[in-house]
Amino acid sequence: MSEAEGEAIRTSAWQRVRHCQNTKAVLQTKIVSATEELNAAFYSAEEIRQQFRPVLEHLIHLEIRNNHLLGDERTQLENERDQLDKSQRNLRQVRGAYGGTLTGSIG
Repeated sequence: MSEAEGEAIRTSAWQRVRHCQNTKAVLQTKIVSATEELNAAFYSAEEIRQQFRPVLEHLIHLEIRNNHLLGDERTQLENERDQLDKSQRNLRQVRGAYGGTLTGSIG
């Protein structure tokens, strides 16, 4: 799911990102429950940590990567918004310079 989430972030498929995050939340609950059951029934906490450490480290790496991807995407979108705001201000100034006689609709 973390791999799918990363791909969804890279392609700006935000509904898929949301689906992945919701699915991961459900899986996290199941993983915690299963770990508690294993701990109570068969293994010590240390044995569980040792066995699942590589998997957990990989998942942590993917989560960090996805967090960075989201941060980069957010920065890019904020920059685009700032450019659009600047363009809108410039258009308003042009409109004001011509006494509001420009044709067409400007938001």
